[in-house]
Amino acid sequence: KLINQLTCKFLSVPDFRNITLKCLTEIAGIDAKHHADEFCELFNLTMTQIKPMLPLTTNLRDAYKSGRDDEQEFIQNLALFLSTIMKEHGTLIESKNDLSTPMMEALHYLVLISEVEEKEIFKICLEYWNCLACDLYRESPYSSNPIAFTLFNNNNNNNPTPPRRQIYLTVLSKVRVVLISHMAKPEEV
Repeated sequence: KLINQLTCKFLSVPDFRNITLKCLTEIAGIDAKHHADEFCELFNLTMTQIKPMLPLTTNLRDAYKSGRDDEQEFIQNLALFLSTIMKEHGTLIESKNDLSTPMMEALHYLVLISEVEEKEIFKICLEYWNCLACDLYRESPYSSNPIAFTLFNNNNNNNPTPPRRQIYLTVLSKVRVVLISHMAKPEEV
């Protein structure tokens, strides 16, 4: 299979990893519901290969700043891959119990990549965070009642946080901090 060849043979080879990740991103962008198992396999195999290359404890902001051109390109390509596959197939991945850990790891990578001080990379991540937030909001809009308008409203039985939104609470909290840190700062008076 092509996915196995790309992920297992070429992704871990430094000379091929950028072009391989670009190929995987193109595959991830295909909208073909009848290939759900293949997209899950693509996601799982890619995440399995990425973790040893780029541990979750890596400070990607510093790695990007001090990295060579190909390493910087790899971080950008990883942002493109993760945002594409999560945007196109996130609900499918979310529905698979065996992919819950890789999904949370992918989101963690996207949070780390969002911290990189490169405008184009930030825009890639921001577009995904916007899609996720819109999707979660459309699924279950907040009440117009200001008391019920709280992201962490787990104890209110009248208006509990929807189950799908609970999955993303920790990630969205981190995203909020990253987005605020990227906001334009007013000039001192």
